[in-house]
Amino acid sequence: LGIVLEPDIIDAQQATYNAAAIRGAFEKFAEHYRNVGLMHKQVINDRVSIVENYIAPADFELEGLTIKKGTWMMGCRVNDAGLWAGVKDGSITGFSIGGSAIRKPASQGV
Repeated sequence: LGIVLEPDIIDAQQATYNAAAIRGAFEKFAEHYRNVGLMHKQVINDRVSIVENYIAPADFELEGLTIKKGTWMMGCRVNDAGLWAGVKDGSITGFSIGGSAIRKPASQGV
């Protein structure tokens, strides 16, 4: 279980998303895609199953981490020993939306 997107946090690509943009991306993914990829290179649905996929309805604590309302959370079952070893050793560390967007300065809103 991990965070896919968290509202109003600057991500690794120096982008930020508000809660409405996250909900829109979540709904599009849930309705049309539901694929799990590995490093943006290959779909691995045959080795990983999505077992949870939701928007946090309120702030809550998860194993000492505060999850903010509006955060997109996803839980996956890894059914491949090699991939699971990567999760355990830290070489596979989390989720990425792997999408595309049009960048706008924060002053223009999302």
